[in-house]
Amino acid sequence: MAIAVGNMPWLPPELDGLRDYLGVRDIGAPSRAPSPKSISTTVGVAADIDKLEWEYSDPPPDERPMKADGFVIYAAFSDTGTPGDVEYLTTASVRSFLVVVPNGQVRSYAIAAFRFSHRGVQIGAKKQIAAWKGVT
Repeated sequence: MAIAVGNMPWLPPELDGLRDYLGVRDIGAPSRAPSPKSISTTVGVAADIDKLEWEYSDPPPDERPMKADGFVIYAAFSDTGTPGDVEYLTTASVRSFLVVVPNGQVRSYAIAAFRFSHRGVQIGAKKQIAAWKGVT
């Protein structure tokens, strides 16, 4: 027997487990965005390895939490403020990511939080810092 419950905004936040059990989650992107923190590059013989790091904290329960289920790392092989040529997904527990690129390749990165809802994947706004743009 299936129960069609639709969106249940009337359920209090402490019953989010019931929402998940029933397969229903509020619609919308995560209520908090990750904050890009740093990038470090290790130069190799044929490739560079970029280590991207960011910070993220879940919203407090009284804020009607829309916690992130993970992060999308956007990459572009150019000097751009809107990378999006390549997308990598991570889980919400990850706070750093390694990207291997050919030596000397100019690249840019951005990050956004995502969450699953009963209407699909909801992605927040892309965040980028100057150090993540035009990396060589």
